[in-house]
Amino acid sequence: MLSYNELKELVPIDTNQLDQNCSRQPELFLEACKLAAEAKATSKAGKHNLEFTKATIALQYRAGTLATPGVKITETSVAALVDAHADVVKAKSKLGEADNESFLCDSLVNSFDQRRSMLNNEVTLYNSSYFQTSDIKGRNVEDQIRKVRAPNNNA
Repeated sequence: MLSYNELKELVPIDTNQLDQNCSRQPELFLEACKLAAEAKATSKAGKHNLEFTKATIALQYRAGTLATPGVKITETSVAALVDAHADVVKAKSKLGEADNESFLCDSLVNSFDQRRSMLNNEVTLYNSSYFQTSDIKGRNVEDQIRKVRAPNNNA
């Protein structure tokens, strides 16, 4: 599976290689979706880990296996002690990182969806000769031919 950075580099469209861009789009979109699904699963696991860590530490405080120097054990003090515990702080930090990665991957999926739309637009423009290099366009063809064939044209 491609990494986030590898996929991010593949989002731009090369208009000189539309056929390759179009043929590869479904594969890249699938890769981005897989990456996003993995990131969401990691985020969800991080949330469960945080809840488990908080519950375990709360039980240890209530059972008296974790020291509470000079703090009277009440529901409010247990909640505060749990939130301040190093393992909970670490779990919250990991959850924040996992959530951030999940949001970035969702944005990457949206970018590939936008890329699909842009590929459709680019192909339509290509098929309608929008990128034509000639000076003669549309209705002006007959006018241009008359100018070239004019008798006082010194070309």
